[in-house]
Amino acid sequence: MIDNGHVCDHPVNGVAVVPTARCVEGRLSVGSTQCYAHFGYFSMDPIFSTQLSYPSDRNQLSTTPASNVSNIIIPQVFSPNASVADAFRVPIPCQGGSAVWTLADGMGHTLSAVLYANSAPPCESGIPTQTARPISVFVDSPCVQRSPQGQCSVNFGYYNPNQGNSAVYLSLGPNNQFLPVGATLQTPPVAFFAQRVRAAALVQWPCPLGTEGLTWNVTTAGVSRTASASVYCL
Repeated sequence: MIDNGHVCDHPVNGVAVVPTARCVEGRLSVGSTQCYAHFGYFSMDPIFSTQLSYPSDRNQLSTTPASNVSNIIIPQVFSPNASVADAFRVPIPCQGGSAVWTLADGMGHTLSAVLYANSAPPCESGIPTQTARPISVFVDSPCVQRSPQGQCSVNFGYYNPNQGNSAVYLSLGPNNQFLPVGATLQTPPVAFFAQRVRAAALVQWPCPLGTEGLTWNVTTAGVSRTASASVYCL
């Protein structure tokens, strides 16, 4: 089990995807009653993608107190060697709330990431001054994959050039959003760690979306950058 970012209890052997407990958003806001637990993951399979259907006994999300999480977009397909710093967030009470994301390999091996609102690292702390740059990456090539069912998908990534472990935190909104608004139900990550992450957000939407395609707009330190997903894979 990963408890606020620390590994314990369950063996990792056989688990191709490891869930990670990142931070809790909103716990530093005075008077705030609703917080958000942020989870990420990394895939240990160097060659093959891993599919874990949700909800199932191999991919589960729960909260305390229990709440309806049916509207949360939980990752189900994990690319090989993918390291996603912020895959999704789930609302929990700021006082006494917690969330658990559990993945299993079907052979009895499980690993859980747990975030407690009262003690988890706050997403809002340690905001550095340098910028995080989004880059458009789709697993093997920078293009949009189109399914026979008319769905498009792309894996956005980013590069944060900060030195050391200085992360950038951006709330969802005009400074961190997918455009056009409403084109996809997925939301971009809010934590940008000091590294290159090539699969930060797998985004899906009905295609075609128009000639402009889908874009990810990020503004930090007064600098705006855009990653575009407008070129289809051949």
